[in-house]
Amino acid sequence: MKTIIKLLFVFSLPFIFCRCADDGIHYEREINVPEGIYLTGSASQFSVEAINGKMNVIKEGTLVALNTWLTSSGDFYISLVGPDGQPVYYGQGALLQNDNSEVSTYSLAPGTGGFRVMEDGLYQLIVNPLLKQVNIVPFNFRLTSKFELTEDGENELFLQKPSYDHINHVATWVSSGELEVILPAEFSFNYTDNTSFDVKETDTEKYTFSSMYTGTEEV
Repeated sequence: MKTIIKLLFVFSLPFIFCRCADDGIHYEREINVPEGIYLTGSASQFSVEAINGKMNVIKEGTLVALNTWLTSSGDFYISLVGPDGQPVYYGQGALLQNDNSEVSTYSLAPGTGGFRVMEDGLYQLIVNPLLKQVNIVPFNFRLTSKFELTEDGENELFLQKPSYDHINHVATWVSSGELEVILPAEFSFNYTDNTSFDVKETDTEKYTFSSMYTGTEEV
């Protein structure tokens, strides 16, 4: 049985409380910012340290992460706030080698220019404060299968044209501008070329992130 669809995927980000200004979203600067690791900068939604820009702990002491919309027209910084409540800003250091072509890994360097992305989109930022590294992972959503998904024999179908609703904080993708025939098959729905990827946790250990949202684990 063939299914004719136009794929539409919607990703909701946490609601952002803010006061608005003509040049974007801004926040009142906090005094004695709570300890943690934050995202700030003109490429992000956070002009200063804010609760929704604080990264979530993945592994205590080694890994924190945040899913966020970034624009190519600005830059962003990783802000490390210690017990004294004073942020230290880190920009883009050296590009580091990793095993995944879709994951860009950089060293964190104080007193340098900010990080930039090539395209507007939803990104996963994974920071390792122990190694002073950041991993930048674009959400390139796709259906993948070991079977044919289209009549042309494709077994991978990418979602395209991400857009962001700044009022409701919702990111949206579509498969294409036309209806497509999708053949019945087992598939996975993930945002990297595999259903998972590794980042360095220590100099000798790696941590595996799942990049699959639904589907079968083995495709």
